[in-house]
Amino acid sequence: MGTPQPQIVAVSRSASRGVKKQNIAQGRLISNHGLEGDAHAGNWSRQVSLLAQENIDQVRQRGLEVGPGDFAENLTTRGLELIKLPIGSRLRIG
Repeated sequence: MGTPQPQIVAVSRSASRGVKKQNIAQGRLISNHGLEGDAHAGNWSRQVSLLAQENIDQVRQRGLEVGPGDFAENLTTRGLELIKLPIGSRLRIG
């Protein structure tokens, strides 16, 4: 068996800033904009935010009840070492 493929485990968005993001079944990423319907999308440098499920799991092990979207990320991933990706990296999803 080969190495498991990285996965998107959650897609999250919020209609306004400062509000907890809600998990949605699917989303549409728009080039040079971000996640459709998300308050942080637009013409600026942080259009889409990613966080590894492994990081969320570490926080949960410390006793905090958190899950995908609780850190304002749009995409929660598993099996992808996000820390090793340079700023401006482009990912192919799907």
